[in-house]
Amino acid sequence: MASGLALSGFDLTFKQKNGRVDRIKDAIPMKRGGQPEEAAHAILWLLSEQASYATGTFIDLAGGR
Repeated sequence: MASGLALSGFDLTFKQKNGRVDRIKDAIPMKRGGQPEEAAHAILWLLSEQASYATGTFIDLAGGR
């Protein structure tokens, strides 16, 4: 799994201090960063029986970028 801008933790704090969050959001088709819950849902799906046939899967959580 790969995520784009995550709106939590150190990554967000660092990017806010450097004024990068708005520039990054503008480059994302959905015009927003991802929420931790959105990544958690993808991870839970991968761990579930519903994903039992998924192998070598790459999940890109980047808002359409």
